[in-house]
Order: sequence, then structure tokens, then C-alpha cells
Amino acid sequence: MNRHILSVAAFASALVLAACGSGTDTATTVAPATDGVTQPPTTIAGPDTTVADTPSPATEAPTTTVSKYPNGLRDVLYCEVALVTLGADAHFSLAVWNSMGHSECPPDQWAAIDAAAVAKENNALIALKNGPRHWTLDRIEATMQLTAPVTKFGEIEMFLGATVDLGTTPPSQTPYTGRNVKRDTVFHFDAGTDVYELTADDGRVYVMQSYSQELDPTLSLDRLADLGSVLKVPAGWTYSVRHLDAPLDVRDVDGIALVVQDELRNTYQLET
Repeated sequence: MNRHILSVAAFASALVLAACGSGTDTATTVAPATDGVTQPPTTIAGPDTTVADTPSPATEAPTTTVSKYPNGLRDVLYCEVALVTLGADAHFSLAVWNSMGHSECPPDQWAAIDAAAVAKENNALIALKNGPRHWTLDRIEATMQLTAPVTKFGEIEMFLGATVDLGTTPPSQTPYTGRNVKRDTVFHFDAGTDVYELTADDGRVYVMQSYSQELDPTLSLDRLADLGSVLKVPAGWTYSVRHLDAPLDVRDVDGIALVVQDELRNTYQLET
């Protein structure tokens, strides 16, 4: 694999980690909105995304509703597999498969997935494993459908959450860098819960939507309150914990969410 492909793969990995929600990529700086989740009485399924020439062992889409989370999504485990391919137009493409609603990503099954073998089986340049990850929100409201392709990687069933055109030159994947995510979602945080926030040097506040155990396998929900002593945030930025006296809804603006991640690959969305 040449240096350019490795660069694209590294950026693709950052894209997968940066965006949790439902949607597709923007026309400029992009991140795939991959995880599509709703709470009862709505259903969980793949986002409303048109996919072409996806190099995947996709099976027939489900015709009934899939798993629901009546106790909420907070600390629910999920994982993703992303496939990077090169098209005839010399553009790199990222197809992201997500376990939400199908599997909570059992550790032994996740560890058993051989990324190199997955890439070979799917005629991809590289396969990227994203996870395990946990939600730090309570519910997600999103535009969903039950027609997303579904497949298995090893023993873990996943749906196709998004495809992203990476272009020919990948942009920066620096932590604490904002990326636009095209999606129509509302992240709900319940009253009486804690939220974990980054405040930027311009005063804008980003709310954590999920934490990652990929770089720090010991990270857990009860350790997030002390994460500020671990993170090396940029000058003028702060990390804080806020207890909610009222529900909080974090929304996109005109179908665009601004997303950042810290150096541990925890993901945050701008609070509007």
C-alpha cells in the first residue's frame, strides 16, 4: 500500500470516529454521519442514504423493526467497520457499517474480526475497525428507513450507515478540529443526567455524544467526570461536566452538525 493510500486510510479512520448520527457527507470538509438510532415508538434502521457500487457482502434489508432500547442509549455499546475503496474516477470512497440495533458488539466477536481479511473479501484497499464505543446521550431522533443493506462481519451483524466520497486528497484529521456533518438528528439528554462538554476559545460549547475505548480500553462512563485532567485541550479550551436540571436537545443547523473529537477519539457536537 503506497503512502497516499495510507494517508487516506488514516483520515478515513478519523472520519469514522468523528461523526455519530444519521446522514451523508458534505461537499467540503466532511465526516460521515454513520450511526442511525431512534427510540420507541420509532424504529432503528439505516439512514436515508443512496449507495452506489458498495463493495460489500450486503444481504437483504430487514422488513420489520429491529432492536429497541427502552432503557435509553446511555452507555450502550456499539462498533463499526468501514471499507475504503478506490473508484475509476480516482476518488477514494468510504462505506461505513454500524452495529446499532443489530448487535451490541460482544468483545470476543469484535476481537475476532480480521480487518485485513475483511478488506480482501470486500475488494477494499483497507478495512477500518471503529470501536468499541459507548453513547453518552439518552435518545436519538433521526430520519431513518428500513431499507439499508445489512451484512455480517464475522459474527456481528451491521447495517450500511453511510458512504462518503473522500476525494483525491484527504483533509486534516487533527483533534479539536471542527468537521461539518450533513445529517438531520436530535440528540436528547435527559434531566437529572450529566453531560460532558468542551468549551472552545470562541465560547462555543460542544457536548459529548459518545466515548471511545479504542485508545484507552479502561475509559468508562464513571471516569468521564475526571477526563479534564487527562485531555490536553488547546489553549483557551476547557473540559467540564454539567448536571442537567432540564432536558437538553442538541440539534443540527439546517441539516449540518459541527463535530469535533478529542485526542482519545471521544466525539462531541456543537450545542446550538
